[in-house]
Amino acid sequence: PRRVCNVIRQGGAKRRHRCQFSWWCDGRSDRPRDTKAWNEAQFVAGLLRIGATTDPTGGALWYHAVYVKPVWSTRLNRQSKIGRHIFYTEKSRKS
Repeated sequence: PRRVCNVIRQGGAKRRHRCQFSWWCDGRSDRPRDTKAWNEAQFVAGLLRIGATTDPTGGALWYHAVYVKPVWSTRLNRQSKIGRHIFYTEKSRKS
């Protein structure tokens, strides 16, 4: 999909817990409960989109919570840890 929201909403429509982002298809409300944290997250995302700050994940395209160990994580480069999430980038291929 071309839009971020459509990427997030992929999967989980027919079966719970079968989507890219677990919070999207866990059956709970997606309404932010912590207004201050939500506003801060939106602000930081805006800065990243316009290039006003650097990406703290180093360009990561994959992530997971620290309490899980997905099999795919061993095939990627661990890039950074932010709070309770670990971020990964693709391993570069040798020529």
